[in-house]
Amino acid sequence: MTDDAKKQCPLLVIVSAPSGVGKTTICRGLLPRLPRLRFSVSHTTRQPRPGEQDGKDYYFVGEDDFKALVHDNAFAEFADNHGQLYGTSRREIEYLAEKGYDILFDIDIRGAQAIKLQYPDAVSIVILPPSTEELRTRLTRRGTETEDARERRIQRALEEIKEITANDWYEYIVTNVDVDRSIAIVESIYTAERHKKHRWEGTFPTFRLTNT
Repeated sequence: MTDDAKKQCPLLVIVSAPSGVGKTTICRGLLPRLPRLRFSVSHTTRQPRPGEQDGKDYYFVGEDDFKALVHDNAFAEFADNHGQLYGTSRREIEYLAEKGYDILFDIDIRGAQAIKLQYPDAVSIVILPPSTEELRTRLTRRGTETEDARERRIQRALEEIKEITANDWYEYIVTNVDVDRSIAIVESIYTAERHKKHRWEGTFPTFRLTNT
C-alpha cells in the first residue's frame, strides 16, 4: 500500500441483509476485486459450517468466552441471532484502520445499525431478496436447518425488510437477483465512496501557479 493510500481516511463499508439473501456470498466475491478492502472478522458462538475457517470467516468461541468479551466492552456491537451470539471486535476495527485499510462488515440488520451509530461516516448497504418466494427457495437450498427453524428465519426476514423500508438510515439498497451483478453494484458503490473528497484529506499534491 502506498503512503498516500495510508493517509486517506479509512472507509467503513457495512453490508447487511436478512438471513438467506446472499450478503456473505457478495462480500466474498467483492474482496478479491478490491485489494485495499479487508474483512472485519466477527466473533460467534455458533459452530463452523462446512468450509469455514477460524480467524478467516469468524472467530469461533465458546459462550463463556464471548460473555467475558462483552463484560470487557470488547465489542463495537453484539447480538443474539437465532440463539447464537455474534459480535464485532473494536480491536479488529482499530487494527485494520491503523494499517490504512478500508473495512468491510458482513453483519445483520441490528449490528449494522449499531456500527452506523458509532461510525456515522460508514457507508451502509442493505441487500434484499427479489421476492419472498426466492428467499424461501434459497433458505431451503441451504439445507442447514429444520423446516420450523427455516420458517422462523423467513418471518424474521420479512420483519426486518419491513423495518428497513420504514426507515432511511441505509444509504444504498441492492436487490440480489444475480450474485455477479450484485457484486458489481457494491463494487461501484465502494469506488464512488472511496473517491469522495473528504476521504483524501492531506493527500493532494502541491501545485504551483506560474505566469505564462
